[in-house]
Amino acid sequence: MLLSGLGFSLMVATVKWLGDHLHPFQITFFRCLIGFMVILPFVVRSRGRVLRTRHPLMHLSRGLVGFSAMTAGFYAVTRLPLADVTAVSFTKAMFIIVLAVLFVGERVRWRRWTATAVGFVGVLIMVRPGSAGFQPAMLAALAHAFLAGVVVTLIRRLPLSERPVTLLFYFGLVATPASLLPAWVVWTPV
Repeated sequence: MLLSGLGFSLMVATVKWLGDHLHPFQITFFRCLIGFMVILPFVVRSRGRVLRTRHPLMHLSRGLVGFSAMTAGFYAVTRLPLADVTAVSFTKAMFIIVLAVLFVGERVRWRRWTATAVGFVGVLIMVRPGSAGFQPAMLAALAHAFLAGVVVTLIRRLPLSERPVTLLFYFGLVATPASLLPAWVVWTPV
């Protein structure tokens, strides 16, 4: 978990730095492409067994929503201070609670609902809708948190028989070509 946190922190810092030189769409494309290339040796080593799935539409949905979440997140990271993006990203937990109740059938007690409502009020204070200091990129940060919550919910709906390599492969298979078109529109030499 610590290595994962460190990896995500390094990725976000790198995205912030690259945002001075590349459009977020391009950064998203390279992230998807490199991630897909990293997972391919594991697919080859399994002789393709990890490609078997009974849920291709769930993988397609997860890939498209995940690509959208990544794009919104990278846009926010390149346009806002990292502290603001990080603070808004914590709203993902609130979205997951609501989505888990609606789509996974989980039961949530009143204490968690109260904490969720208080957290939402905190987000409204932080985002300051309608104020002169409001930045449109803050909507991208919120969209990232919501869409990341949708991704978590989609993964929870998949059976445990789906291997992590399968999830990663199909994400890359969907997100890499999906991210190519927007990247191509704004392409600048690397």
